[in-house]
Amino acid sequence: MSKMATNLVWLFCSKLIEWAFRKRGIARALITAGVSLIVLTAGVNLVGKAVYRDGARSIDVSVSTTDAFPSWVYWGLLALGLLLLLAGVGFAVSDAWRDARAAHRGRVVVVEVRGLHSSPDSPLEKASISAPGVRQSVLVDFRPASEQELVTPEAALEKIAGIKPALAALSRGANSADVAVVLGGLAPVPTLVLIGAILDDESSVTVFDWDRSIGAWRETNQVDDGDRLAVVTASILDPGATEAVLAVSASYEIRLEDIDTKFGPLPRMVLSSKPPLSADRFWSLDKQAAYVIAIRDAMQQLTAAGVKRIHLVLAAPSSLSIRVGMAYDRRLFAELVVYQYERRCTPSYPWGILLPSSGNPSPSVVRRESLESGAR
Repeated sequence: MSKMATNLVWLFCSKLIEWAFRKRGIARALITAGVSLIVLTAGVNLVGKAVYRDGARSIDVSVSTTDAFPSWVYWGLLALGLLLLLAGVGFAVSDAWRDARAAHRGRVVVVEVRGLHSSPDSPLEKASISAPGVRQSVLVDFRPASEQELVTPEAALEKIAGIKPALAALSRGANSADVAVVLGGLAPVPTLVLIGAILDDESSVTVFDWDRSIGAWRETNQVDDGDRLAVVTASILDPGATEAVLAVSASYEIRLEDIDTKFGPLPRMVLSSKPPLSADRFWSLDKQAAYVIAIRDAMQQLTAAGVKRIHLVLAAPSSLSIRVGMAYDRRLFAELVVYQYERRCTPSYPWGILLPSSGNPSPSVVRRESLESGAR
């Protein structure tokens, strides 16, 4: 048997087992009705007898039929039960085979981003991915050579620019409904936000994150703890203000001193999680969605106030950073520059990435020692 045939048989059997425990529909209803009718009919028309004698220690067991049903009713009910059972099995086999063929037809494009020297060695494509289909991998690797070196943002942009062409090549000839994208990685925040913005038009994207505590990739599908972002500081914008800072402390606290050093007198809006802040509290999709809405609303508020460029300082886990990029509306929002934090640098935000927008079709690197002047 060929490898493809073996995989199809294994997938068919696994889908059949999954159906037996999870499927809800006509097939299961028919099987349940058929088995119930057969058991009920046989049980009503059977009588058992058991005799136990202690002296000789003998057991006498006998089973006989009764006349609870006329024979034609009895056999008719058994035939009906068997017919329902066979019909249900037929539907189940058809469903399982259709699912197996869909899985064989489907494609899962796994995009893994490696931008930190300490990126995990465990490939994302080996993770527990529920999407059915043949897996194909796109590796975006712009890690520095050593821990002492910093990421070169220009090199990162070159690697990121190849994601969309790679997706198009791997999806060529397939229906868009049959292509699922799995995305995850450890990289500087600006690059993750950019990748999220680039892939926002993909129909099906599942975001994974690296769980350091167990050393494995995980999907963000856990229970929501109810914590939300809150506005800590919001400057009153002058009528002529065209630039503003949006600082979001989601997983780590952003030092306001670093904001002052980098952005000087620019007006700012500061959002923060409820303390204690932790990077290991973002495994809920509902929680991440609520955080994204709060950040998007802040961008919309600044844009409505006349701000033309937002300087985003974001402390967040990788998966949330990606989703922030997906939520950025390049047609309606102000320009967005996302900055990278480097503790060894002065100022602590040495570079940022200007995301594509209506006025800037391509991303670019922003390097400025400080923003001492700007709209006030």
